[in-house]
Order: sequence, then C-alpha cells, then structure tokens
Amino acid sequence: MNTLINCSFPDETLSSWAWRTFNENTYYSEKITLHNSFYSTVDRDPDFNFLSPFACELSKLTGISVTNFSKRFSCGCSLVIPRMARCSYCYKCMEDSIKKVGLPYWSKSWCCPFTPLCERHGVMLLDGDSGAAAEYDASGLIYIDHVNLELSRRGNLRVKFS
Repeated sequence: MNTLINCSFPDETLSSWAWRTFNENTYYSEKITLHNSFYSTVDRDPDFNFLSPFACELSKLTGISVTNFSKRFSCGCSLVIPRMARCSYCYKCMEDSIKKVGLPYWSKSWCCPFTPLCERHGVMLLDGDSGAAAEYDASGLIYIDHVNLELSRRGNLRVKFS
C-alpha cells in the first residue's frame, strides 16, 4: 500500500474522502480496485453502508476498520437521499475545500432530504448534474460543471480535471 491517508472533513462522505485520498496518492492497481468495488456497490449505498464491497475494500487498502468508518462517516439523519439522486451541493463549501486541500468534497448534510440549505454558509443548495451523482468522483464532476457554467457566461473558458 502506497497510500497517504488524508484527513476527512468533519461532514465529508466516505466516497468523497476515498476519492480525495486515492486520487493521486496510490498505485494504479489500488485505484482500479477501489473504483471497481465502488461501481459493484449498486445495491448498497457506498457512503453509508459500511458493509458494502466499497467500504470493505477501502478498509483493506487503508487498514482502517469498517467500525471506524461507521463512527467517522455515519450520517446524522435517519433518512438519506438515494445515491443516484444526490446532486444538491454548496459551491462555497467546495470552493473552500479546494483552497484547503486542492479538491472539492461532498458533505453528508447534502445527502439528507430535509436539509435544503448549507448548514455552514446558510445558502440554498444548488442542483448539479444528476448523471454525475452515480460517479465515484461526483464532487469533482459537479464542481467542474458549475465552474464551466459560470465561465461560459464570461466567454469560451473551460476547466478540465486531471
């Protein structure tokens, strides 16, 4: 294992933390294994089901127990929006995380159906591309879509993610 374990944000989802951690700090084979386990977790929520193939593979790769994942990444509400429908986000939170660590993160509070506002900034959550919600790098994709929409209003500027 060649992983540098990143600290999670206080309200970050498991898949968001995994994506940020494994984005650049791992061997290609570890990254592929984690991606495959994420996409094989179609019947279980990869963010909140800590017995899913994704959580189990992540536990193997990091040496962090699924019990510790559960303690750190459990959602504060009893009902969560299904993964495929999670596309509401706070651009300000994403921008703050990029300034701190270089990548956007996904907040657990954005996964709760009765939280239409960002708890940190007090602004209405924006709606992103629902197609990106199914992807491992959803926070990155939705952030780039938002930035590109804003930049397109200023001309033909575009942002790409590497």
